[in-house]
Amino acid sequence: MRRIIIVFAVVTMLVSGLSFADGAATFSDLKDTHWAKSSIDHLSRLEIISGYPDGTFKPENNIKINEFILMTIKSLGYHFESKSTDWAKPYIDKAIELGIIEDQEFVQYTADITREQMASIVVNALSLSEKRPSNDVDLYVRNDMKDYHLVDDYYKQNVLDSYKFGIVTGYPDGTFNPEGLAKRSEASRVLVTMLKAEERKPYENVEAKSTMMPVRYVDDNGKDAVRFERMYAPIFNGKPVNELVEIGEHLVNVQDQGKGYLKVGADPYTQQYSVSGYQSKAFFDGIYDASTPIQQSFLAAERMDFSFKVEPLNLTDKYKPYTLTVWKNQSHVDRSMSYEQYFMERYEAQFKPIFEILFEDEMDQAWGYFKTALNHSGEWKRIEEAINGRNFSIGYSNTGINISISLKR
Repeated sequence: MRRIIIVFAVVTMLVSGLSFADGAATFSDLKDTHWAKSSIDHLSRLEIISGYPDGTFKPENNIKINEFILMTIKSLGYHFESKSTDWAKPYIDKAIELGIIEDQEFVQYTADITREQMASIVVNALSLSEKRPSNDVDLYVRNDMKDYHLVDDYYKQNVLDSYKFGIVTGYPDGTFNPEGLAKRSEASRVLVTMLKAEERKPYENVEAKSTMMPVRYVDDNGKDAVRFERMYAPIFNGKPVNELVEIGEHLVNVQDQGKGYLKVGADPYTQQYSVSGYQSKAFFDGIYDASTPIQQSFLAAERMDFSFKVEPLNLTDKYKPYTLTVWKNQSHVDRSMSYEQYFMERYEAQFKPIFEILFEDEMDQAWGYFKTALNHSGEWKRIEEAINGRNFSIGYSNTGINISISLKR
């Protein structure tokens, strides 16, 4: 019986705060130069952690699941007195009540905690008071984390959010080491970053561009509406494809700045966006004179001059992600001008910069093929060439044009 009391006393001293004159413990094995000393001192002053009876902290010892849960719950401002030999039970119960962990999530609370488990606990705790980061950059985090595939599926989203919060992140070599065991020093640092936002380093990819794109939807009143959501450059061969963002941003900026009107719309889930060209804004708005949605859709297709689609999910395709379709609807054209004159008068200022972004110094060759296709009045022809390192395919006849363009190879 005496031995049980002694063991319980030792464990209690290990996980409960001790009072010192300056509010923080002085640990004999914690040098002033230790990388986590300021974090350990901070938590000690808050009575969230303490050391061992011999005056040491043992910063490189592994930390147990129940110990980290207790520290986390204390960091949230809860302090309980245990009425049983299981000193961690009230803290575990509170963690379950708050949704920080799930009941029976862990087989043994006395097991050493892994980095992915620690990340999950602290992210769930922080999410009680702060909004979770957007999922927009998840693709970049996964790409930058060399061992993301080793993260347990149950913890994957919380590990991503931990990176985005800037709490439990990776090592200089790009790994996260999800099943690695967390040290007492590491756990202390993690909890301080949870408590102090200024200590965090949220994930960012400085190479990746983003822009706000319009998302079209039907509101609660059945009316067409538009909201803007952020679109990030997709990743191809380990690098962000910023040109997709640059083109999208350009199209949004110029959609109503020319004689022709560009209707731009994006899909927030696939990050795909498309552009439809109409001879004027008034011509487009006339679509809504139709009485039913079906009639409006029919009229929209009938009045459209071209459709330009960008499909980020098809970056590896031989002739994707860019697709341009032009319908040579002669009813839109004044008899005194050619179709090329009609098209260029309305869309050249808005559309030519896209060719400049894609083909750079070789833009004249691709643009020349396009102008030839606009003028063509004969049977169907197709040309396939490599221009500026891209696969370029153009097919055309007197009724229309189809162009497909790949990324640079």
